[in-house]
Parts: sequence; structure tokens; C-alpha cells
Amino acid sequence: MFDCNGTPAQQWTVNPNGTLNVMGGCLDNTNGVSTNGNLLEWYTCNGTYTQQWIPRADGSFMNPASGRCLDDPNANVTNTTRLEIFDCNGTPAQRWTTGLLAS
Repeated sequence: MFDCNGTPAQQWTVNPNGTLNVMGGCLDNTNGVSTNGNLLEWYTCNGTYTQQWIPRADGSFMNPASGRCLDDPNANVTNTTRLEIFDCNGTPAQRWTTGLLAS
């Protein structure tokens, strides 16, 4: 997480193949661990299950391999907060819009 500043590092693309990418890399579930709180990382796009994200009607993205959603831990908007996977729960910490957290 970081304050919106319009840089290329904040211009994520939602791809038809299920990946979320920016600057040549993809959002990745670190080490493929499927437990709540597992941190996410930017990693070279490789098409693996750890990089798949399904957009849901409530604005969240679910990783089908873990069954968990892209989450901002405790809805913490402090710069440099690392994102995680967590049980899908429909809270503002899991609702995303065109590159911005909807909170």
C-alpha cells in the first residue's frame, strides 16, 4: 500500500488470464502458502496458480488456489503496508476499484 501518486508502479492491469500485473511483474501469493495472513509479493509473471485472481461482484479478488481474497491487513492505509490473503469477508479491506482501495 502507498499513497496514490499516479506513478507506473500503481497502474495495475487486470488480465483475461487471471493475473494482476504492473511493470512486467504479477501479484503473487508468496510461496503458495494458503493460510490467512500469507503476504503477497510482486514477482515475475509465470502463470502459476499463485498468480491467479478472480474478480468478484463485491469488488474483491479471490485467489482460487487458496480460496482467500486479496486483503489490506486490518484495513491499514499506512504507506508500505504489505498486502496479504485472508478469508473473503466483504469488508472494505478487500474491496478494490480501478487501482484504488475502496474505503
